[in-house]
Amino acid sequence: MRDMAIIPLAALLLICRTAAAEPGPAPERTLVDTDPAEVECLALNIYFEGRGEPPEGRVAVAQVTLNRVAHPDWPKTVCGVVRQGGRAAPCQFSWYCDGLPDRPTDRAAWRDAQALARDMLSGARPDPTNGALYFHVTTVDPAWARKKAAALVIGQHVFFRL
Repeated sequence: MRDMAIIPLAALLLICRTAAAEPGPAPERTLVDTDPAEVECLALNIYFEGRGEPPEGRVAVAQVTLNRVAHPDWPKTVCGVVRQGGRAAPCQFSWYCDGLPDRPTDRAAWRDAQALARDMLSGARPDPTNGALYFHVTTVDPAWARKKAAALVIGQHVFFRL
């Protein structure tokens, strides 16, 4: 009798394993791999472009970078997007081509930027920009911004979509 109880239990386990292995909806993909170089590139962009912003502003800065990675007109990696244009102006992000050292000096802000970069690359946060691909601080008025419709303002940044 004891052996007969084992057979149905074993069959049930096999059914459960098979059901778990069957393909279901694909898990949500992240835009890029979360390798250390990509985390560092995104963290540097968050740090230098959004350090003085409220948390939602730092998320939005990171999201623009990721939105570009996902868009066909930009490089397919975070580092490619951040470094696009090279060290000489014009470049995509002013901190990258301003000639100043690109080493974070505020340890707490750098740790926060690294943690946020890992979160963003894992897909843990929603896009507060609704797909924005551009931004600038409110204290400047770049010519390119006149050709685009502002989507929203978060902190001291204006975000734009195509």
